[in-house]
Amino acid sequence: MSVAIALGGGAPNLTLMTGALLALDEAGVEYKVITTTGAGMVAGLLYAAPRRQSKKESWKAARRRSLQSTREMGIDDFIYNQFPVNYKIFQKPGKLAEAYAHAVNPTIWGIPRDSRRQRLLGDMMGLFAAAMQPSSLSSSSQGLC
Repeated sequence: MSVAIALGGGAPNLTLMTGALLALDEAGVEYKVITTTGAGMVAGLLYAAPRRQSKKESWKAARRRSLQSTREMGIDDFIYNQFPVNYKIFQKPGKLAEAYAHAVNPTIWGIPRDSRRQRLLGDMMGLFAAAMQPSSLSSSSQGLC
């Protein structure tokens, strides 16, 4: 029997979709057809065409590693319950904002995230850095992305 899956849109759902795909993959479910839209496209690509770290890495291991990599895209629940915006995905526009992100993001993402406390600290620092990011956001801007 062939199995198909449809993955929908919505950036906040990305980590939920990749988590579900990972659980189903670990349960041995394989898909013959994957259809996607929006953020589901990212989850579908991570599942169907993961990037291998080396030629020795199996496609299955690469798929699981790729799906697991989205864990850090989410915001700690403690922060998200107070401020429900995924500041890790949406960035302020402008050349100054890009230069700021290029300078600050490596430090923020370099923080170890092995424990819940470390992830919370990293997410809090990320929120602070995103709030402090300069911007050319104005009424003529095309928004955040």
